[in-house]
Amino acid sequence: MDLPISWLTSWTGIDASTSAGLLSHFASFPFAILFYNYHPTVPSAPSRESVSAAIGVILIILAYGWDTIHLFLHWLIAYVFLITFPKHKLGKYTFMVTMCHLLLNHAYNIIFHYGEIVPIDYTGTLMLCTMRLSSLAFSIQDSTKPKEKLTELQLKYRIEQELSLHQHFTYTFSFVGLLFGPQIFYNDYRSFMRDSSSKKSSTNIYYQAIRTFFGGCVAALLYLLCLPQFDVKRNYAEDVLASGFLYKHLVLYVSMFAAKCKYYFIWLTAQSSCLFAGLGEHDISITATVNPVQIELCTSLKQFVDNWNIFAGKWLRFAVYERVSRQKALYTFAVSAIWHGFYPGYAIMFVPLAFYSVLGRKLHKVVRPRFQASQLLRVIYAIITWTGTAILIMFNGTGFQLLFFDKISQVQLGFYCYPHLVALLLFLVVPSPSRSSSQTTFQSHETDQK
Repeated sequence: MDLPISWLTSWTGIDASTSAGLLSHFASFPFAILFYNYHPTVPSAPSRESVSAAIGVILIILAYGWDTIHLFLHWLIAYVFLITFPKHKLGKYTFMVTMCHLLLNHAYNIIFHYGEIVPIDYTGTLMLCTMRLSSLAFSIQDSTKPKEKLTELQLKYRIEQELSLHQHFTYTFSFVGLLFGPQIFYNDYRSFMRDSSSKKSSTNIYYQAIRTFFGGCVAALLYLLCLPQFDVKRNYAEDVLASGFLYKHLVLYVSMFAAKCKYYFIWLTAQSSCLFAGLGEHDISITATVNPVQIELCTSLKQFVDNWNIFAGKWLRFAVYERVSRQKALYTFAVSAIWHGFYPGYAIMFVPLAFYSVLGRKLHKVVRPRFQASQLLRVIYAIITWTGTAILIMFNGTGFQLLFFDKISQVQLGFYCYPHLVALLLFLVVPSPSRSSSQTTFQSHETDQK
C-alpha cells in the first residue's frame, strides 16, 4: 500500500494523506464498474449490500489507515442509539450525538494539529457518515408522524420497516458516495441495491458517467492552469495587498475560481463513480453534487446555494431547515459552519450568509420588479446581480479557503470590507417585502426543478 502512495506523493508533490485519499478515490472506479454488473443468482453468493460495504471498508482503510477506527466508532454510536431510543426521538438524538462526535474530532485536530491543513483526511468521510446516519435516524423518526404533517422530502424518505444490524452497517459503509459524496438517502440506496435486473442497458448510464468524469477532468486542468500564479494564498501576498483595487479583484476572482475548480473536480468525479456503479440510472438527480455552469453564472445567493454541494444542501434542508420553526436560514447556515469545523474561517463564511439570504429576498421582491418593464432592463438587472453575487461569493469565500483570522482579515481589510458595508446599506435602505409575498430562501435543488 505504501509503494503507490509514495510514488504518487513524489510525482505530484502532494502530502501522503491526500495521495492516499486520491488513490482510494480512483480505485473506486473499477470497483464501481464491476459492481454494476454484479447480480448474485445463487443463495450462497454475497448480497449486493454486503459486497458494496466490503468495497467501502477496503477503500476507507486504503485512504485513512488506522484513522478508519473513528468511522467504525461513529457507526457504532448511531447503531446503539437505534436499538436504544424510541423512534419518535431517534432523529434528534442521533443527529446530536453524531454531530458531537464529529465536533470532537474537529476539536482534536484544531487543538493538536492547528495549522496543519490536510486537503483529504478521515474527517471528510466522517462528515458524510454524519449525513447518512442522521438522515437515516430522521427517516425512521418520521414514520411515527402522521403523513399529513410531513414535508414532501420527509414523506419521500420516511422508513417504516425495522433495520437489522446488517442493513445498518452495509448502508453506512456502502462505497457509493462514501469518500467524497454524494449523500445517499436510505430509500434511494435500498432501491439501488434491489435493482438486480441483469438486462439493464449500460449505454445511457455510462454516457452520463463518462461525461461527468470528463467535466471533472476539465475542472482539474483549469485548476492546474491557474496555479501557482493565482493560488488563493496570493491574496494576502504583500505585492497584491499593495496593488490597485482592480488588480486585487482580478487576483481574488481567478484564485477563487481555481479554488472552486478543486471541488468541481472531486465532486464531479465522485458523482461519475456512483454513476458507473449504476446509482442514479433511473433518477440521476440523486447523484447530483455540483453544477459548475450554474454557479459561475448565478445571479443570486439562492442560486449558488442550490447548485453548490447539492447533496449537503439537501441534507441540511432535510435535517435542519424543515425541522426548526423559526430563523430557518440562520440555524441552517450555523449548522453548516460547525459541521465543517472550528476554524474561524467557517464562521466568517457561513454566518453572514444568513444575513445575505434575507437581503437577497428583499432585493428580489422589491427591486427586481422595477427592472421587468423591458428586455434591456432585465439584462441590466442580470448583469448587476451577477456582478454583485460574484463579488459577494468570492469575498466571503476567503473565509472558507484561508481559514485563519489573520489571513482573512488581511484580505478583507484590503478591500475595506466594502461588500459587507454595501450589503448592510442595502439592507437598511431597501424596504422589507410584505409578509404574504415573502418566500423561503433555503430551498433544495430538487424543488427548483419541478
